[in-house]
Parts: sequence; C-alpha cells; structure tokens
Amino acid sequence: MIVPRAILAEPDWTGVVPPSPDPTVEPANARCRDVASEEWRRIVPILEVAAGIGEVDHTTVKDLCMCVARIGQAERDLSQRGLMVTAERGTP
Repeated sequence: MIVPRAILAEPDWTGVVPPSPDPTVEPANARCRDVASEEWRRIVPILEVAAGIGEVDHTTVKDLCMCVARIGQAERDLSQRGLMVTAERGTP
C-alpha cells in the first residue's frame, strides 16, 4: 500500500512578518506575506515529489519563500527611490 505524502504545513506568515501599526509600512508587509505564501504554494508540492522534502526541510523552505518576498520588496523600493541613499551628511 502506498501512503500519500503529507504536504508541509504552510507557516503563519503574520508570525514571520508581523502586521505593522504604521499605515505606510503595512502595505509592504502585507505584500511580503502574500508573495511568501504564493511562493510556498508554488514550490512545496513540486519539491515534495521531485526532492522528497519533509518536515525537516520546513525552515529552509520558509526561509527561501521569505527571501523571494524580500528580494521583490527590495526591488520595488529600489525602483521607487533609487539606489542612492541620503545619509546624515548628505548623498556620498
């Protein structure tokens, strides 16, 4: 008898990226949670079949999804504000 694999449980992304009380920050946090969740649902079923991942891999897969979300967040920020940052003594 073949026992079906149990799909890894998706983390509660609000525990990873908590909601912010700052209304200017929360949209970015919400988008980050959404992107991480979307990435989780995209890759976990594939990795379970192709690589045989299991519960021991939960943290690694969660971190991968957060990296995908944060890279997207950083890219959006760079597109909006540019690469140069004004510091205490001005722009270098």
